Amino acid sequence: MKLKLSSLVSLVLVSISTIALAKTPVECIYPSKTLQQLSRQGICGYVDEDNSLHVSSDHLQKILFERNGLQCIYLPDGRVFYLNSEGKSIKTPMVDNGCDYFRQGLARTNIDGKIAYFDTTLTIVFQTKFEYAAPFYAGYADVCYGPMKVKMVGEHKMFESEKCGLINLQGGLVLPAKHSLKDYGVFRNYRNSHNECEIPPIVNKKQALCHSLRHLKNSSSSPSNGFKHKERLVTGVWTITLIEKRDNGYKTIMKLSSQDASMIVVTSEKLNKQN
Repeated sequence: MKLKLSSLVSLVLVSISTIALAKTPVECIYPSKTLQQLSRQGICGYVDEDNSLHVSSDHLQKILFERNGLQCIYLPDGRVFYLNSEGKSIKTPMVDNGCDYFRQGLARTNIDGKIAYFDTTLTIVFQTKFEYAAPFYAGYADVCYGPMKVKMVGEHKMFESEKCGLINLQGGLVLPAKHSLKDYGVFRNYRNSHNECEIPPIVNKKQALCHSLRHLKNSSSSPSNGFKHKERLVTGVWTITLIEKRDNGYKTIMKLSSQDASMIVVTSEKLNKQN
């Protein structure tokens, strides 16, 4: 079968375009070891057809990596990637003007339109079958089938769906995806009833302490192993006070509903030696 010259030329042009698209040079924005703040660093590498960022060795040497061995790399078009010192990368959604947060050791990416979770080694831990998935909290993450309705509240996107449920840290669906994302009570009650603490209602101090520590486990207010604590119940609300024993520790006060163990409010302050 013979092709016309014009057809051959078209095939060549398509092939050249495909190669060009497969390796698109990009400019990177990141904190360098010298400047230690976000700044444009020029062409640093390319993004391939699989949406992976490949950074040149000289730029890898310049990047100031965080304690966990990662750095968030920004592209001028708004895309963000986690990158490690070995050059491995993974694209994440932009959250609060940066890469997605790690929650309970996992962050999110998108694979073929479905949300997947990866760990700090930038290895995919599991892929979901959902178009929307939230960060993990208290061992579970909200997930929804698409299409999602999106509305802006200030600078933040708010998602809505009527086909939402919960997955656990292994990716298993534990609450069927048949609820509205607005049904906060359904998701809250499941989290509060399926954990290491006794099922609510909270009827004693030990149970109150357990649920307060559970809420604080992954927060910056979480106390160290050594702390004093006091629990008090007044008209259906438990007040739990946690005071770290170390110098310059934190005093944390949390209020919990005795009925469903939901957190009402939490405050934390750093103590000096005089306190």
